[in-house]
Amino acid sequence: MANELILIVEDDDKSRKLVRDLLAFNGYETVEAVNGLDGVRLARERLPALVRMDIQLPDISGIEARERIGAEEATRHIPVIAVTASVMPEDRQRVVDAGFDGYQRKPISMKEFLAVVRQVIDQRAGKAIQPVFGDEIEQGRDRDHVVCAVKYPFKIATQIERNGIQRDIAGRLSAAR
Repeated sequence: MANELILIVEDDDKSRKLVRDLLAFNGYETVEAVNGLDGVRLARERLPALVRMDIQLPDISGIEARERIGAEEATRHIPVIAVTASVMPEDRQRVVDAGFDGYQRKPISMKEFLAVVRQVIDQRAGKAIQPVFGDEIEQGRDRDHVVCAVKYPFKIATQIERNGIQRDIAGRLSAAR
């Protein structure tokens, strides 16, 4: 668990501090970049266990930064979680198409964010359980699996929105037990 290095690429000071403090409190080490070019450079230099990438950055977009990280032999193995305030379906699809390993909407749910971080890191290490789809959560099946929006974030988010549920995924899983 923890002690893994997480690269936070975020131009908003308050968001960056929140994520840094949340990760540090949970035992992760962090390194920070305020733009995409610095994020790509730090990924190459520090080889973090995970990159948490904002999509809207001042120089290059988070999507372009993700593409650059994925194009380099030394960094292509590093998982990258996208973070964006956009809720437009076409923007979500661009994130999926860009090859991100996870997705979080702003404002982030701290509990869900930590679950996504842990699962993405474990998945890369070969320890993770496959994510559960939203319809399985709704019907209370497969309750022993770790649930978070990794690789399938839009199906889960759509299921939550469709049913008008405001609670986060982890809370819903606990309530189903």
